[in-house]
Amino acid sequence: MAKVASDLNENLLDVMGRLYRFLSQEFIGPNSVEALTVGQLRALRGISRTALTMTVVAQLMGVTRATATVMVGKLVERGLAERLQDKTNLRLVLVRATAAGRRLSQKVHQRTIRRAERLTRHLASAERAALDRSLRRLIKACDAEVKS
Repeated sequence: MAKVASDLNENLLDVMGRLYRFLSQEFIGPNSVEALTVGQLRALRGISRTALTMTVVAQLMGVTRATATVMVGKLVERGLAERLQDKTNLRLVLVRATAAGRRLSQKVHQRTIRRAERLTRHLASAERAALDRSLRRLIKACDAEVKS
């Protein structure tokens, strides 16, 4: 049983790296979408939903506040994000995507979904359903581990 768990964990780590490379392949390099880094695209996705503090952006991305600030700063320079002062707490600075940033985020998200579909189409319906259930459980487990 320990060998099966070990193999499962090795396979999980392997597939995570492969999925990351596969899904981000077209977004890396000088010919990528707007030549943004994967980190900048992730930050843009986060701030496209709502205005966030830099601390929250950093937490969502799993980076330091300083790293998130640099990433968001580059988005601001390119007109994809803007900084706002919180109306209830003037010491807080919020960041949100501009209309151009939201459009780009949506475009990237749709392209990434299409790339993912290229992989899942190789699975039978029952396999896709089982994978979906398993991934949802892993997401909950990750969220629980991060909170603890």
